[in-house]
Amino acid sequence: MALLISTNISSPAAVVEKTSGVLTDGMYDLLIKIIVLIGLPIGAFGTAGNIVNIIVYIKMGFAESTNISLMALACSDLGVVVTAICTELVFFLPVVEGVSIAPEVSFTLVAFPHLILTRVSALITAFISLERRSKMWRESNRGDKKRLEQATDASQSAFSNKETSKETKAIKMVVVIATVFIISSIPSCIHMIVGIMFPDFHVAGPYADIFIVSGNAFFVVDTINCSANVIIYYNMSSKFRQAVQEVLPFKCLQFRRQKRH
Repeated sequence: MALLISTNISSPAAVVEKTSGVLTDGMYDLLIKIIVLIGLPIGAFGTAGNIVNIIVYIKMGFAESTNISLMALACSDLGVVVTAICTELVFFLPVVEGVSIAPEVSFTLVAFPHLILTRVSALITAFISLERRSKMWRESNRGDKKRLEQATDASQSAFSNKETSKETKAIKMVVVIATVFIISSIPSCIHMIVGIMFPDFHVAGPYADIFIVSGNAFFVVDTINCSANVIIYYNMSSKFRQAVQEVLPFKCLQFRRQKRH
């Protein structure tokens, strides 16, 4: 049976009246509120962070194919974060304001687009990893040939080592991005597998309360993943860090601090 939303707002927090389910009304309300209170600040940071990513990669240009891929990932991640925020709010409003919203409608309008965008981000992340691995293999073969040809030239050898160091840092950054993505995707994958194994586990089924609460919680995990990239880029890419400092206004504050010291 579907989950019924009460329009009675005589109490401080209108409850969700379930014809069936595992959670009590009060527990459902409490869990939704906790998820939203955690998810909204992370979502706000992720929205700002991905907008910064987009602006920075536009500034850096697209001479390197990796910049194009990371720009696409930032756009997709922004969509993931925004749809996660919308999903949390859609399921939060009935709890607080007593607004009548059918869960099936909420899932179709905001949760389903979120799931599509997470798949897009997954494909882009996989593409970036494969592209970097392929480039590393090509550069390794070229490097072996150059080292044989330039074994007696110290200056050229130093330049080659510098390029290798940059490539190694880029590979490490991609590995971190992929690792964070894989770890954060595990809960959503489990949620999906459970839904496949147990047909009653869906947004309008007898366990809709568990489905909605766990789904929103896992959306927060998706938001964390999509919000983390700006931190990873800033700490592991000197080019990105320099571009951020040129774009954002706090660069002036950094210069002032340096002058004082």
